[in-house]
Amino acid sequence: MTLGKTITRGGLPVLQLPDACLTGLTWRQIANTQLSRSPFTRSGQTNELPGSLWAVDWAYPEYDCCDETIGEIRAFLVRLRGAAGRFFVRDPAWLHCRVLGNSNFVTKTITLPGCDAGDDYLYPALDLYPEDTETLYPSATYSETGWPPYTFTLSAGFDSNQSLIVQVPAKAGSTTLTIKPLQNNFVFTNSNPWDYSKGVRPDYEERLKAAIDSLTAQLGYNPDKPLLRRGDWIQIDDQLRMIVEPAYTGESVIQIEPPLAYPVSAGTPIDYKTPGVIMRLIDDEQVSFGVVADSITRHSPITFKAIEAL
Repeated sequence: MTLGKTITRGGLPVLQLPDACLTGLTWRQIANTQLSRSPFTRSGQTNELPGSLWAVDWAYPEYDCCDETIGEIRAFLVRLRGAAGRFFVRDPAWLHCRVLGNSNFVTKTITLPGCDAGDDYLYPALDLYPEDTETLYPSATYSETGWPPYTFTLSAGFDSNQSLIVQVPAKAGSTTLTIKPLQNNFVFTNSNPWDYSKGVRPDYEERLKAAIDSLTAQLGYNPDKPLLRRGDWIQIDDQLRMIVEPAYTGESVIQIEPPLAYPVSAGTPIDYKTPGVIMRLIDDEQVSFGVVADSITRHSPITFKAIEAL
């Protein structure tokens, strides 16, 4: 699985699950609760304790024994050395649907050069070409091709948030995080010659709207679409958490589950693009494979179970 980054724990690289077609994948949350019940009234009380874990069950189809894919899966499992090994995984179903959210987003209003939308004044540079151009400009500036074209450069400054960080330290057991973006400032420049050959001033507001539409289209930004949706995954350090309430901007308080297993400090990066979790096999007997009963050329399906390794 190629992430474009190396996953480490304790300074050592962690294996990554190979890409391969699946016949089944089940994510499970294993909460840590204690139930006490009265033997007389059968009334009970449930106490929640820290230590909620993620668990995953994998199932791979039959492969031809000569298929390189099955060799990669077998080698990966053997390298884990039972429950001693650690490996990093992501939810492929989530990755497939992630485009529904705002992968690029803007948290602040797009800023443009100031303008007065009054009848007599639209933009300072347009004063060079007043509506009564032929009267106010000397005839020497006019040629057979008309008045010289005027090139107007529109610059729009905005904040595009490619990264999120924790703004306020959070304690273990917390289900809320105050986040903010690491801001990258960009400038969108649109140079557009306007033809004054007939001495007609263009519609500035129309050009301005076109520039803003172009900018937001390039960002893929939709203010009505949340940045983080319910059910989205995020990763803080080694902790994989799920968004339970939508967040529409990068400057907000987000609600997550399960609670944090350990504290996180301000400035901790939040990975919402390639989140995952470090896991281990549930026991030393998960690594098994063979051939199907009626064909020695077909590799039997491989299944294994893993649990989050805190």
